Amino acid sequence: QSLAPPTNPGLPLPTPPALWGFFLFCFPWRGLFFCFPYPVSTSIPMQGPAVFEISNMQWQFESGVWVLTPPRPRAVVHFLGGAFVGGLPHLIYDGLLARLARVGCAIVATPYPTYPDHAAIAKAASQQFRATRQRMRWSNLPAIALGHSLGCKLHLLDACCAYQTEAASAPLLRGAILMAYSNASFRQALPWSGWVPAPLAPEFSPTPQATERAIVRHYPAVPTLAIAFERDDIADMDTLHGQLQQRLGDRALLNYQKLAGDHGTSAGSRYPFAAGQNFSPADAIGQWLYQSLNAENERLAHVLERWLCRHFLAV
Repeated sequence: QSLAPPTNPGLPLPTPPALWGFFLFCFPWRGLFFCFPYPVSTSIPMQGPAVFEISNMQWQFESGVWVLTPPRPRAVVHFLGGAFVGGLPHLIYDGLLARLARVGCAIVATPYPTYPDHAAIAKAASQQFRATRQRMRWSNLPAIALGHSLGCKLHLLDACCAYQTEAASAPLLRGAILMAYSNASFRQALPWSGWVPAPLAPEFSPTPQATERAIVRHYPAVPTLAIAFERDDIADMDTLHGQLQQRLGDRALLNYQKLAGDHGTSAGSRYPFAAGQNFSPADAIGQWLYQSLNAENERLAHVLERWLCRHFLAV
């Protein structure tokens, strides 16, 4: 039985409701994370996807993923954020992802719940991405994995699994960007878990050791950009760099860079205010403050843009 509302030309269509609230304008700076609220409205259509609009660029939520579509996409980026914050990728990582969309990357940001079975999370996120890519008719575009922290591990697990099943055919993944990769054990990731007796403490699946073996044995030979941050004492980037070198061998495929920043540098929002018709002193001060406090995130975005243009977006 159809659930579509009956059509009646004699009755006016209902006006879609609008929700008013506050969006957190966030940026990391010197190990701290600053957030300032500002008002936004979210129009919720009666049918179709939800829309979240900031700075005249829309995030669209459909079938469990957030999508940011440029006018003429030339590649599609699948983004997975860090543990817990990965549930709100369109908010926490909006600034960086919007920069990539402006250079021609369609963004599919998959939110996910955080729990110990990382293999199951990776599989579910991959299935959602594949379905979205097909639904949006982006199957002809190169697919690039982009991950932060735990999101890197999820992408690596999926890539290693897909390599074993797709080696004889054209692989889905054409490239990967791995930022502040984390492969911590349960006790390392959650220090407060030390009071739990060892026999009762859960462990992530796969374990850090099993993940390392999978990378060395099964990671596909695709262009890979690995990003470490100078003040990051959480990530396992040096270890990952060694594993990727051992697996890929060809240095032309692996680009390893260490940038200024910390574990949260990839997080942050777009500048939320559009300059008026006459550029005022307030506009100048606001943009200067944003650029000053967000300089490390801007530098990261520039590095990602340059790498993507070199490998996938060249005219």
